[in-house]
This record gives sequence, structure tokens and C-alpha cells, in this order.
Amino acid sequence: MVKARKYVVKNIFKAFQNATTTNPYLQVHNPFHQVPYDQFSFQVGTVLESKNPKFPADTKVVYHKGWCDYGIIDKFDDPFERVYKLPDLRGLPEELAVGTMGMTGVTAYCGFLEICVPIPGETVVVTGAAGAVGSIVGQIAKIKGCKVIGFAGSDEKV
Repeated sequence: MVKARKYVVKNIFKAFQNATTTNPYLQVHNPFHQVPYDQFSFQVGTVLESKNPKFPADTKVVYHKGWCDYGIIDKFDDPFERVYKLPDLRGLPEELAVGTMGMTGVTAYCGFLEICVPIPGETVVVTGAAGAVGSIVGQIAKIKGCKVIGFAGSDEKV
């Protein structure tokens, strides 16, 4: 099943389970794949078979192959199909690798701590506070000693 420098991964966590309830931004046209295609999203999986010494069998990985039970990884230079070894999360759930400890968390962390550079006691206003990144920014701001005001929804809700 596996040829030179390829490996097979079985998903252990799907970022979303039901296409009818997914984020509408994920339902847009995917310019990298022809229709029909698997819904694209990050996944956490376990390498089942491998000819790649960097990813031996039983390695936990995060990859972007879409909603499928198995993925064959065969591109190593493509930035849109990059594969990462799952770091040791020290007992935390593995699905955090595609959320709080993944791209969402890195966006919140870098955007808030490295660009905004909060100071304890400051007031931080988070628009989109119910969203993935905004909710994490609000939590980081509280941890850093800031007063947090969060907005979520339309003008009617605020």
C-alpha cells in the first residue's frame, strides 16, 4: 500500500464531524482541489504505514488532508499539505492541536502578546469575542491582568 517516501495516516480526530453544521467559510470553493473533494480541514491522525524515516509508524501527526478516515501523505514540499508531528501535550486532549494549541491559538497568542503587548490594568476590547481566536484573546488578556470587554454578534445583540 505504501510506496517510497509515502505514508498512510488514520484519523483519530476530525476537526468537524458534520458538514451541515460546519463553519460557512470552510464551505467556499477550494481552488486547490477539483469538485467533488473532501471537505478541507486540519486533522489529527496516527501513521499506520510509512517509508518516510521522519514519520515512522505510530507517529501522531497534524495534517490538512480533509474529512476522510485515511490519508496518504505524498507531498513534502507543498505548504498546503504540510504535516507536523503532534507535540507532547502532557495529557491534554489531542484535538487541542487543531484548536487552542494549533493555528487558532498561535494566531491569538502572537497577535495579542507580540503585536499588542498588553500591560496589566489596561482595558482590552475584543470584537468577535465568541469566535475561535477572539475567545482565546479574551482569556489571555484576563491572565495578563487586563480588563476585558468582549463583543459578539450583530449590533442588535450588542
